Amino acid sequence: MARRTLLLCALALLLCGGPASAAGTLRDVLASALDSRQVPPDLLVHAGWKADSVTYRTLDVWGDGVGIWDGTVQLRLPDEALLAVVRSLLHAGFPEMEAETAGDGRKEQGLRIRSRVRVRAGGAEKDVFRTVRGGPSPELDRLVGEIRGLCEGPAASGVTASSLGDAIAKMRRGVLSPHALRVTFQQLSETADERGVRAGWMLRIEGRDLLVRSVRPGEGAGPVEPRRLTDREWRALLSGLRKASLDAMPPVLFSERYEDLSVGALGREKQVQARRFAGSTAGGSPSQKGYEKLRRALRELYDASIASRP
Repeated sequence: MARRTLLLCALALLLCGGPASAAGTLRDVLASALDSRQVPPDLLVHAGWKADSVTYRTLDVWGDGVGIWDGTVQLRLPDEALLAVVRSLLHAGFPEMEAETAGDGRKEQGLRIRSRVRVRAGGAEKDVFRTVRGGPSPELDRLVGEIRGLCEGPAASGVTASSLGDAIAKMRRGVLSPHALRVTFQQLSETADERGVRAGWMLRIEGRDLLVRSVRPGEGAGPVEPRRLTDREWRALLSGLRKASLDAMPPVLFSERYEDLSVGALGREKQVQARRFAGSTAGGSPSQKGYEKLRRALRELYDASIASRP
């Protein structure tokens, strides 16, 4: 539980305070995509729905036609199907839909989601959801069903991974898209300052998108630094992940600081917690050495992001 809490804190710090989306209406962006038959490269459509009383499924579709079904299967949509997704969003009036809001004005907190569509395109973003408590929304449920229907066929013959190592190998061969990869890492000092702040740094990778953030004593978390990984950095990252032999890595390793690592792809995940555990030392086992090499590689990405500040 403590490990999961620290990872969630890292994600929250990376997400909060990020750059605001560019101005522009979502309807204009989507309508222009249909007129030109050119989907914005930054398009991301997320759909979620309750399959039954205990199961919530998800679907993500990107502007390059890649989709991830329920986090475990990669699919590819042909151009016409991708445009059909955009058309469904417009015909459903998604840009004008109103999101359900909790009674105190806070969205989603502590609520069980019944159905959801979230869209990012051309710098515009919109998130519409309904909760179990709020009851069904025929328009939103119909839209989710249309998006699912366009993706179910391709998902049936999509790409899966038997292990994390298999997923990374398929990314290196180009069989699996970078969209499938998620990496989160944080390194914090063992002691906190008088405000309870632990100095350190955090990194999050989603596909080729990199977010980093520093935490300084007396200052707290700094600004989020986003950028795209270069081709060389992407190849080096995959090589480092492969050499780390993540599938065989134990969940507990040594570090002189508080460190948490999470790597996931297509439902395969490895979480590692590194601390001053009794009887553990730096170096030593192949897993410890692999972890330390991967940590250095992630630190290089962090340093490059900080150095590239305008």
